[in-house]
Amino acid sequence: MNEISTNLKENLSKIKSVLGKSNDIVIREFTIGKDERIEAFIIYIDGLSDDDTVNSIILKSLMIDVRIADIKLSNGKNIDWFDIIKRHSLAFGEIDELSDIDKVYESVLAGETVLLIDSCNKAISIDSKKWAQRGIEEPTTQNVIKGPKDGFTETLRTNTALLRRRVKNRNLIFEDYRLGEQSQTDVSLIYIKGIVDEDVLSVVKNKLQNMNIEFVVGSAIIEDYLQGDKVSPFPIIYSSERPDFVATALMRGKLAILVDGTPFASILPAVFTNFFQTTEELYVRNYTGSFLMFIRFISYIIALLTPGVYCAILTFHQEMLPTALYISIAAQRQRVPFPIAFEAFILELIFDILREAAVRMPRAVGPTISIVGALILGQASIEAGIFSPILIIVVAITAIATYVCPSYIMANASRLLRYVMLALGTTLGLPGLISGIIVTIFYLCSINSFGVPYMEPFVPKTMAPKNTPIDPKIKNIFKLILKNLIKK
Repeated sequence: MNEISTNLKENLSKIKSVLGKSNDIVIREFTIGKDERIEAFIIYIDGLSDDDTVNSIILKSLMIDVRIADIKLSNGKNIDWFDIIKRHSLAFGEIDELSDIDKVYESVLAGETVLLIDSCNKAISIDSKKWAQRGIEEPTTQNVIKGPKDGFTETLRTNTALLRRRVKNRNLIFEDYRLGEQSQTDVSLIYIKGIVDEDVLSVVKNKLQNMNIEFVVGSAIIEDYLQGDKVSPFPIIYSSERPDFVATALMRGKLAILVDGTPFASILPAVFTNFFQTTEELYVRNYTGSFLMFIRFISYIIALLTPGVYCAILTFHQEMLPTALYISIAAQRQRVPFPIAFEAFILELIFDILREAAVRMPRAVGPTISIVGALILGQASIEAGIFSPILIIVVAITAIATYVCPSYIMANASRLLRYVMLALGTTLGLPGLISGIIVTIFYLCSINSFGVPYMEPFVPKTMAPKNTPIDPKIKNIFKLILKNLIKK
């Protein structure tokens, strides 16, 4: 512990050697009181602290309003100036007492103003934070027709206030952490005591307390750390920028994590069905919400399997198609020089490239990229005989179904697995595709999200997997199935 010295000049020299070289660090030396003078100085960061608060309240109160002679007459000779100033001279609701010089650095870098007084081995941290911030606006990634239009911002305290406004529960707890050795990012763990699963809470707390990382620039880094498994494409933590959605999750016993500088809250534990829920279900009738969720599930299956099913049927199972339809498809493919599998793979890859280009380009250029890709490139490729019209329709349906999924991360999982299903369908036909579906379902049933079965409520909670290795007998069964499929 690096304690604060009673020598003011020594403290000033030490702080200047660590922070004083930066131009935005402001160190103001002054004397407290109008008659007898006590040496002191404040330190804050220009741009993170409110200048009006520092000048009008802190400096004016200490330099002009404090009358040391009157304090001496009423208190005698033994006066604790630190306690007197802390109790009677600073009109702030939130001040902290610091005895470690490292805590002084942390408070200053967090936007607070720190006061150090001569002959005192303690400092006072004053909450004077104020910086430029984005106002509360409508969420851009989770739009609803009927519902509130406010969303999280990049300011942590604004986000916690939005949740507190909706959940007026005395058991709503906000636990603050400062993570990242270099970034020192403020993180808030939120839950409702008495409703939350205590086992999940203890696991998350333990991971956050033992998190050893250099910097935290957003909630995604904390999510990756908490999830642990880097191989699985399926997420076990859900992100939302809607306060009403997060408040509903908290009242259902889940935890939320807010990171300063990120307009998204991380909700955990999250099961498979959570990634297909939206706040739309909160504002419509039950049967309507169930129907909408069913549509999203069907769309996810379409996005995952359509290209693979198309290639499997045309390559191995032509007899499944009506004769007229098969003749029409064959006539369209007469000029196409590529095999079905290669054609489907190239078109899927081109669509992903166009999608990334439309997302990353400036907003004014994005629609132009979409028009070039969808109209000009698509029509020209058909007329040139490079791709068949039916496959372009299949890829378009797949793309539209992908966008139905409300979770961007879960949609990315389907984009990755789509190529796997496409490979299985083109090499092994429908048996290979069915095998891929079975393996995917088995894998989903083997995942647990912080002790909760990932496929709940389809899987009973008593069958929650404990991250045990797969039984060798099951491995051998899968090997025999794959060998027979390859032989066929």
